[in-house]
Amino acid sequence: MRIPGKKCCHSAFIFFACCNIAIAFISGCEKQSNQLEKPTMVEPRSTAAPDAIAIEQLTTLINNNDVRWDGTSFGLMPTVVSTAGQQLLASGAPAISHLIDSLDDESRFVVAHVLLTHLSGIEYQTIPWNGLNIELLDNGEVRFDTSQRFELQRRWQQWHRSSPHPRSLPK
Repeated sequence: MRIPGKKCCHSAFIFFACCNIAIAFISGCEKQSNQLEKPTMVEPRSTAAPDAIAIEQLTTLINNNDVRWDGTSFGLMPTVVSTAGQQLLASGAPAISHLIDSLDDESRFVVAHVLLTHLSGIEYQTIPWNGLNIELLDNGEVRFDTSQRFELQRRWQQWHRSSPHPRSLPK
């Protein structure tokens, strides 16, 4: 048996309950937004690219320990972890010739090669990593033959002299 008006009262009750829930939710969000910390003023960083002297100084600060290597199913994946390395990446093309010069230093050639690979945008294989033979040990240690630096420097110099630049590092 149907009671006239019951459905209407039930629908109205649900409508008012939903309105109350929505109002409570909105006022709760408003309280939370009022409690957010006000942003503090921070001095803007310079967006100007470092000049040649600054880039040269940055290249003296990098070393092979500035690269963290991970072995993945896709091959070796390097990550530049130092501030100086990140600044050189941000410097872009002006850093390339300075990094090529760094390839003859056995304490910097690995990081210079990784930075050059990223800056140049060339295509490369991940094993060996763009022509660099790296051995990852179980304890996380990385081994490489420092004599590779001369061949890498020759190849990068050849790439740099070419116009247009090859899509991959020359053999």
